[in-house]
Amino acid sequence: MGGNGSYSKEWGGVPEVSRTHIDTNYRVDGHKVLLLEQNPGHDKIIMNSNSENPVYLFASVDKQSGVIQISGIGIYEKHVLKESIDLKFDKDGNVLPFSKTENGSHAHLWYEKSPGIYGRKSHDKSNYYPISKKYQGLINKIEDFNRKGKKWK
Repeated sequence: MGGNGSYSKEWGGVPEVSRTHIDTNYRVDGHKVLLLEQNPGHDKIIMNSNSENPVYLFASVDKQSGVIQISGIGIYEKHVLKESIDLKFDKDGNVLPFSKTENGSHAHLWYEKSPGIYGRKSHDKSNYYPISKKYQGLINKIEDFNRKGKKWK
């Protein structure tokens, strides 16, 4: 999988030693569900992807139950993260509507901070956007996936 700041044109991808995520082999609407390799309980998004223009789904694993829960979407262009979506859920597993707070679902835009380094200012309320309606079908499928309680290993 991808890594942070590590896509290399010379290598034709992200070098193995720089890869931070693992593929769960689960797919939602054809998109890979990924886990942070060193800490599957954290749903960190990657900055660079091996594939040119993928959409990846980021999940974490509940330590008690071993159940995978998707809570993030990464949208990439030319191997670089351009938009991320943070999904927040109610107690019934339904995605909470947009809010400019940490408690509501929202999107973030990413930009080039310096040549080849992309990022965004954390908790910057001016970078909280409504989620595009074009992702609603995928979000509905993510809700279904999360409710099924798929186990990791």
